[in-house]
Amino acid sequence: MLPRKTCLAILICMAALSLDPPPAAAREKVDVLIMKNGDRITCEIKKLERGQLAIKTSYTLGTIYIDWEKVERIESKQYFRVESSTGEFFTGAVALPPAKQAEEGDLRVRGVGGEFEIPRQEVVVIDQLERGWLQNLYGSIDGGFSFVESNKQTTYTLNAAVGHKTKSRRLDARLSSTFSGQKNGQSTDRHNLTLTYLQRLRRRWFGAGTTDFLRSAQQQLSLRSLVGGGVGRELIYRPATRFFVLGGAAFTRELYSPSAGRDPEQNNAEGMMMAYFEMFRFDSTEITTRFRFLPSMSVPGRVRLDLDLSLKLDLIGDLYWNLSFWNNFDSHPPVDVPRNDFGGSTTIGWSF
Repeated sequence: MLPRKTCLAILICMAALSLDPPPAAAREKVDVLIMKNGDRITCEIKKLERGQLAIKTSYTLGTIYIDWEKVERIESKQYFRVESSTGEFFTGAVALPPAKQAEEGDLRVRGVGGEFEIPRQEVVVIDQLERGWLQNLYGSIDGGFSFVESNKQTTYTLNAAVGHKTKSRRLDARLSSTFSGQKNGQSTDRHNLTLTYLQRLRRRWFGAGTTDFLRSAQQQLSLRSLVGGGVGRELIYRPATRFFVLGGAAFTRELYSPSAGRDPEQNNAEGMMMAYFEMFRFDSTEITTRFRFLPSMSVPGRVRLDLDLSLKLDLIGDLYWNLSFWNNFDSHPPVDVPRNDFGGSTTIGWSF
C-alpha cells in the first residue's frame, strides 16, 4: 500500500514548494504594451503562456493577466526566451511592431544570434531569461469534504500537483487521494501518485520517463508500481491547445490484498501508449484529458486502460473549481477482483 505517512510527506513538500519563493532581483517596470483599444501600459512583462500575457505594474498589486490577442504592440529592451509552436527557441529582446513596420502579428526577437520574426499565432511561450529554479515552479492543490450526520458517512478528495519547467526539461508530480467511509460500515479509498519527466530531443520530439503508484480498495490493490519510458511527439502545440502522443514500454509490479487470491504478487511487462490533450480558453476554462493504453507482454490478452478527465473553471484570482473523472480498467485481473474502478469529484482549489 501507499503509506499515509508517505502521502503526508509528499503533500507537505508540494505545499512548501507552492509558497511564494524568495524574490529574485526584480526587473524594472519599463516594458510597454499598447492594446488594440489604444490603452498604453508601462509594466514588467513576466511571461506569456496559454494565451495569457502576465505583467506587473508599479501601481497594482499582484500579477495581471492580459489576453495575448488583445495586444497590439510590445516595446521592451529586456531579454526573453521565446518558444514557437514549431518547437524552436529564440533568445533576445522582444518587440511587436506596428503592422506598417512588419508583417501583421509578427514578433521580433533580437539577440546575439541575429533578428528573427515569429508569426503571432506561432508564439507559445515568452519567459524572462534570468528566471531562477524556484521561479519556474508551478502547481495547484484542491480538495473537497462532506459529512452526513444520519449515517455518519465521511468523504474527502484531495488533489495536488507541482512541476518544474526549463527550456528542454519538464518534471511533473501529481497526487490524487479519495476516501469514503461510515461508522460501523465498509470504507473505500484510492490513492495515486505519478511522477513524469520529459526531455526535449529536437523540435516537437521528446523522451519521457514515468513512475506511477496506485492503491485501490475497489480492485483490492495494496500497491501497483509502474516504471516506464518512451518517445513522444507533440502533434498540436499552440497557445491554447496542446496534444501529444507517446509510445514505449513499462514494467509493473502488483501487490493485491491476501484475500484477493492465492497469488497476490504479480510482475508484468507491458507496452505503453499515451495521449494527452489540454485546451485552455481565456474565459477561464481548462479541459485536460490523459489516456494510457497498456497491453501486457507477459500475459497475452490482458489490457489495462487508464483515463483521467478534468474541467477547471477559474473563480477569483488563483482560486478555481474543478470537476474530475477517473477510470482504471483491467481486462483480465490476475486475481478475483472487479475489472473496473471509476469515480468522480468536485473540488475547490488554488493554483500558483
